Amino acid sequence: ARLEEAIAAFLKDYPHLKGHRQMKYLLESLVVSHHGGQLPYWKVLVETMMNKGFLEAIFSTSTVAAGVNFPARTVALVQSDRYNGREFADLTATELHQMIGRAGRRGKDHIGFVLIIPGLHQDPQLIQDLKDAQDEPIRSQIHINFSMALNLLLSHTPLEVKVVLERSFAAFQEKERGPLLGRRWGRMVTELEAALSGGKCDIVDPYEVLDNIENRSDLQKQIKRMTQSIGHERLVNAYREYLKPGRLILHKNADVYVVIRTYTEGGRFICAAYSVKKVLSARKGRLGLKKVDLAQVEAVFDCQLVVPEDHVPKRIKTVCEAVSLDHLEPLSIEVSDQDSFEELHELRQRINLFPCEGCKHLKICHGRKKSKLRMLLRDLRSIAVQMDGIGGGLWPGFKRHVRFLKDTGFVDYMDCLTPDGYWAAKLRLDQPLLIAEVIRRGILDGVAPEILAGGLAPFVWDRTQEVELRVNRGTFELVDMEEIFNSILDSIEPIRQLKNKRGFESPRVLFWPAAALFLWAKGVPWRQILDLVPVDEGDMASLIMRTVDHLRQVANLKETHPELASVAEEGVRLILREPVYIS
Repeated sequence: ARLEEAIAAFLKDYPHLKGHRQMKYLLESLVVSHHGGQLPYWKVLVETMMNKGFLEAIFSTSTVAAGVNFPARTVALVQSDRYNGREFADLTATELHQMIGRAGRRGKDHIGFVLIIPGLHQDPQLIQDLKDAQDEPIRSQIHINFSMALNLLLSHTPLEVKVVLERSFAAFQEKERGPLLGRRWGRMVTELEAALSGGKCDIVDPYEVLDNIENRSDLQKQIKRMTQSIGHERLVNAYREYLKPGRLILHKNADVYVVIRTYTEGGRFICAAYSVKKVLSARKGRLGLKKVDLAQVEAVFDCQLVVPEDHVPKRIKTVCEAVSLDHLEPLSIEVSDQDSFEELHELRQRINLFPCEGCKHLKICHGRKKSKLRMLLRDLRSIAVQMDGIGGGLWPGFKRHVRFLKDTGFVDYMDCLTPDGYWAAKLRLDQPLLIAEVIRRGILDGVAPEILAGGLAPFVWDRTQEVELRVNRGTFELVDMEEIFNSILDSIEPIRQLKNKRGFESPRVLFWPAAALFLWAKGVPWRQILDLVPVDEGDMASLIMRTVDHLRQVANLKETHPELASVAEEGVRLILREPVYIS
């Protein structure tokens, strides 16, 4: 009776829980479950009733022990491992102590009991070993990411950041432990210093040396392709007016051809031509032509035949036989060499900024990919990844992120934030660069609040869980959301590819979170949302609340993106409603 009275009082403030699917079992059996897949306020109800002593038992995940004050007379463990978001891993001593430490209610019990229940996923020996083991030592959780790099550059120079990182708890732990990995790192850095003594790179940072080598190589390839493209474009502009049907040309194979027609293929200017010296045979009444790329044209003659429009082989042969090859004169065609292409000029300037230019080790670094130096650099980068987060890899990791920010236009070559970098630093999110790229490209300009909420939701969901939407196209129209979603994917693809190339993780971007937030912002009721998007209601609530956080971050961009910020604020208002949020 007291339980029913307490629940009735609770439901006055949270009426949306009256129809909860587990309410019946709670009232009848005094047994209930508590886990992340449930609504936040349902979990509050369970915690309240448990602390009042009204429940016989509660089934929960191991995280309850760490996050909620849940004393109980008996704690029962049904498995000795837990899911950490990626895989099932054995419990640690700290996790076990947190769980079994809930046994025994202060002021009610003189003793608490822990019951280890045998089963397929239970390892009693592990529990025995962990029971009396010391808790794991505190480990630094510092980790360099793009949001951190942007915000550090707001108020610090790179050298100041280096000092900050060297004074971090992670760096202190690294010095205290002096691990084998660190000693191996030191030996390899010494070897690298000997190989590149007097060079211009920061030799203790293998990321910088390798990135300089790879990025300079990529720029050189890009310049070569662009130069060829520009050269071809100039040739086309110069030759286009001469290469008309009937024009005689000299191929680099020394044969003379008459142009029958011209066309563009794969960005190349092509002449479909007919040999004058040796007329090609007709196949099934058609004229056999040779494809002559403009680059294969040795000369253009001052002679233009009248080619029959019907292209009958015999008639063309007759026209060609009347040509005197001994009296052909080549035309003098001038090709402009004026370099007015800004992009090519910019690329050439960028390559001059690399420390490789003028370095005495240029040939060594940019030589064979399988050289001893390249192998040493790859080994160093592999170790740096392992050391990232334990002090030794923090500074190289920070520099690596800054170089990427430079290449994507958020940091300039003076290590200062660009205008885009300043507003992107306000996006304190897990994927600030991807969202900033979407904003920078204008994909979200002028969209409705529900579209904006849906557009940000895929960046919130950090799991690879696939969900099959149960949306009837006749009832709910998702075309506008799908179009924006596809535009978002197209806009971030270049930066995603670059992240993958540079060894940065880039999450999958799924459509179902976009559809879920779009429909929720459109006012679709809670129960219907869960029917249309079959996920646990706690996961849906978490997705919505995290999207709210992303919208609030975008709303911070009032100075640079006032209209978008205003739409983000409206999106927050639309999705903050029961049962996810109680005002």
